[in-house]
Amino acid sequence: MMSGSLLVLLFIVILLIISILELPYLHMFQLNSYDTKEHLDWFSREGNFVKTVFKVRQVKKAKKPLVWTSRVKRLEATIEILLILSLLLSFLVSSWFVIFLAVVFFFAPIFANWINYPIESYIRNWYIKDAKRILKASPDLLVIGITGSYGKTGVKNYLTKLLNSKYNVLMTPASYNTPMGIVKTIRNDLRSYHEIFVCEMGAKKVGEIKELCDIVNPTIGIITAIAEQHLETFGSLNNILKTKFELADAVRGKGPVFLNFDNSHIQEKIPTLNQTFVKYGTKEGADVLGAKIGANSLGTKFDIIFSDYFNSLNKNNLNSLKKSANLEKLSTPLLGVHNVTNLAGAIAVAKYLGVEDADIRYELRKIKSVEHRLSLKKVGETLILDDAFNSNPDGSKAAIDTLGLFFDRLKILVTPGMVELGAKEDYYNQEFGKYAAGICDVVILVGDLQTKSIQQGLADSKFTGDMIITDTVVEALARAHSYETTKKRAILIENDLPDNYSGGKA
Repeated sequence: MMSGSLLVLLFIVILLIISILELPYLHMFQLNSYDTKEHLDWFSREGNFVKTVFKVRQVKKAKKPLVWTSRVKRLEATIEILLILSLLLSFLVSSWFVIFLAVVFFFAPIFANWINYPIESYIRNWYIKDAKRILKASPDLLVIGITGSYGKTGVKNYLTKLLNSKYNVLMTPASYNTPMGIVKTIRNDLRSYHEIFVCEMGAKKVGEIKELCDIVNPTIGIITAIAEQHLETFGSLNNILKTKFELADAVRGKGPVFLNFDNSHIQEKIPTLNQTFVKYGTKEGADVLGAKIGANSLGTKFDIIFSDYFNSLNKNNLNSLKKSANLEKLSTPLLGVHNVTNLAGAIAVAKYLGVEDADIRYELRKIKSVEHRLSLKKVGETLILDDAFNSNPDGSKAAIDTLGLFFDRLKILVTPGMVELGAKEDYYNQEFGKYAAGICDVVILVGDLQTKSIQQGLADSKFTGDMIITDTVVEALARAHSYETTKKRAILIENDLPDNYSGGKA
């Protein structure tokens, strides 16, 4: 019979092993926003027990590594208690040993989350109330809310850059666009000297933008785009449209909402609006119009034309808007027509808030692209267009168009395809393949199964270039850099799957 000390040692060793194996699941649970349905969908999609563990453990450097927040620490403590209780019960009832360990291993984060829900709900509400208290203590603070299916981080950064020439501005950092990310920014970073708070707002479900607006009470809104993204959680394009325009509802009667007029879904929504709005973009009819666009590998040149309507908005605006001539011959290192659209939105708000023309010109020349959002880098003689942040149907076409600007180079596309598009995922990936076929010389696909629909799209368009399938992004980039050619290369990296999707990992 095993001695008591050996039994305790065995107990501790087994507990440590299980706890270590549990970490990838805890990481995925955090990436799935602590949402039980999303987590179960992830597990169902990614495969069985052994496959999932090894797949997750193979990720050497996650795009979003596990962050040991206070919530995760509380969750881990509850998980450990569940593991200890399960192990004790397993030792007492040895025939159930495997069953108990399997159940706990698979579902411990979910069980622990349910157990912790009351305390987490209390803590969350306390933080939100504290953030509201801080905002209430700054009654003169102007809050600008930015949302959209894509483009919001870029517009946020560009706008903040322009506004900083005149105001003290705080913006939500990186992709801090959830309730707790925004609350953390307010509680940690907002100071009495800040005059403007530029707040990025993200959502995956109906009602989530309203929840954010209820916290920060925005005066001005910007809706950058509507697209069929996150369909797995939204369910339909109509739900996405409804959710993003919760921001417009929140600013009605307080300030204008600035709308991307290039986006067809926003265009269709405009006739139903009963509030002050400004249309920006590169299509005729925009109140702030990007025109005479020219682009090369060094950047983009364009004009901005203001409508009489836009120049008249100072009548109801607390900030005086100076009527001035159009902004001509602007230049920026940013690439692509879609970035002119984003800049038009940022310029529209900056002008509305009285930023001087000379400051706009100066800041535009210094603006840098947002990392992994069609940023340009040079490696030797090769140009790299890094658009690795999660892709969408409109954004992927814009990236391909930008690649097409380099007509004198061998144009190579590296992609694992697009995800989180629900039932339309195959359709949009197939259309992506068709569009790429008309511009790219070489297409390197990461993963065979995930990219089947792109392969079909290339075949449908009778793609005559080379198509290569690899297992990882690292292998794909190596193939792209070593591809034999007499031309210089331009490589587009379009999307890199999130950590909670298989494929596309280093």
